[in-house]
Amino acid sequence: ASLVLVNFDMPYVVSGVSEQHYYGTGVVVDAERGYVVVDRNTIPEAMGDVRLTFGGTLEISARVVVVHPLHNLVLVAYDPTLIGDTPVESARLGTALPDPGDELWVIGLRGGEKLVSQLTTFSTLEPVDYPLSRTMRFRDSNLETLALVNPPRDIDGVVTNRKGEVVSLWSSFAWQGNGQLRQENRGMPAEYVAELLELARGDQSLHSLEVEWAQMPLADARRLGLPAAWAERIAGHDPERRQMLSVTRTVAGSPAAGLLQPGDLLLTIDGVPATRFRQVDRLTRKPAVVVEVLRNSEVLGLEVATVSLDGTGIRRAVLWAGALLQAPYRDMAAQRGVEPTGVYVSYFSFGSPASRYGLFAGRRITAVDGIAVAGLDEFIAIVSGKRSRDSVRLTTITWNGQVEVLTLRLDDTYWPSYQIVWH
Repeated sequence: ASLVLVNFDMPYVVSGVSEQHYYGTGVVVDAERGYVVVDRNTIPEAMGDVRLTFGGTLEISARVVVVHPLHNLVLVAYDPTLIGDTPVESARLGTALPDPGDELWVIGLRGGEKLVSQLTTFSTLEPVDYPLSRTMRFRDSNLETLALVNPPRDIDGVVTNRKGEVVSLWSSFAWQGNGQLRQENRGMPAEYVAELLELARGDQSLHSLEVEWAQMPLADARRLGLPAAWAERIAGHDPERRQMLSVTRTVAGSPAAGLLQPGDLLLTIDGVPATRFRQVDRLTRKPAVVVEVLRNSEVLGLEVATVSLDGTGIRRAVLWAGALLQAPYRDMAAQRGVEPTGVYVSYFSFGSPASRYGLFAGRRITAVDGIAVAGLDEFIAIVSGKRSRDSVRLTTITWNGQVEVLTLRLDDTYWPSYQIVWH
């Protein structure tokens, strides 16, 4: 009574996502408000149509409420009055992690309709480690998921303990390197679902240090110059995990990008050792923190402002000259260091002016006829006075930082402009 089939249609190529039709399993987490949690492999962005099916018989519309900016979670909402007396209950979340060897049940929907379950055993927590996306689509990081012994691979759903509490979602994670899109199932801890609910209800804001971390054994850190006193302190703080976190990359345009460097070893945040991803999350829920790192055998104390993130996702796009334009999104800055300014070309139609004159996907428009463009509003204000057959000079930057100036001639007869807005 807590699992529903989620269908999602997104007929726009935005944020590096090209597929149009999706389906997966959602979990009702607040029946009174009609809140359902699903993964971002089912709903990758906000701009699309959501349909929920209850019990394989009743289908209703829903809307996207929060797209988690950091992790593989989306919250959607339906109108509870639309389901009548259909029995629906909120899943009970168990935010305490199980112990290795604990028996758990994976319960989900196979083929979108058949309810199945399988007994399994909790093994350990495993970090996600996905390659950078070729199209700069969403990619999870700084996350440890539940690893299970012989889990089912063909269902989405939940992982429950003996009390019937949901200790994790059994979610589909999508990842993409230089080849085709791939997917796998992992256990998303329930504490992240609880955090998503707090964001939706307005009980908490999401602050991020905007750093991607990598786990490093303490022995490797010693070889890199970590003093013995620090090694002893960190080992005593977390005896079960004799490890540290090192900076892999920072999000372009964030305060951390100007202060932290790849290879920095994290010592403390506000004086507290942090050796796990979730510890970093908890210690950075404030506007600014003091971060101690080891760099070139020297301990540095840096005051770093965090970034307040929202969960709106992309809810607006403009089709102009055959190019689909949107605001730059976080994964561009997080994965490839692309500065979050200008207007991003997410897609172009073959045969359009954008195709003929080289306004290809992956570029950012930073100026029109020599006038700087910071976002969609400025861009629309400049080009709205242009007529068909007018020439427009565009200053563009490719994803790897190469500046190119293009001259494009409009064709409003066959390639008119319009705006798409989430409602």
